[in-house]
Amino acid sequence: IAKYFYFKMATTQYLEIPLNKSKIILMLIGASAFVAIGFWFVIDPPEIRNTFWGHPTKLTIIGYAAIIFFGICAVALLRKIPNSKPGLILDNTGLVDNSVVCLLV
Repeated sequence: IAKYFYFKMATTQYLEIPLNKSKIILMLIGASAFVAIGFWFVIDPPEIRNTFWGHPTKLTIIGYAAIIFFGICAVALLRKIPNSKPGLILDNTGLVDNSVVCLLV
């Protein structure tokens, strides 16, 4: 059963699709886990006997990249949790997408 809300106004049809907060929270948990792994790679890189991945400098760079990328993702997801706007609005005038997380707006 879909959680879509149909509204019939005078001559327009209106469809609202709400954001799924539980999926946002799960993505936030995943992003936080990758940030923690990134800190682990920076603070104490594991010893790997692979000739390509085993160099501590490469692991440190990967750790910093994970901290930066997934940290930005976590901040964006934190900003999306209290948002009460519907994720997608469809009507006769067009489409409004509120599901995209954009830090610059």
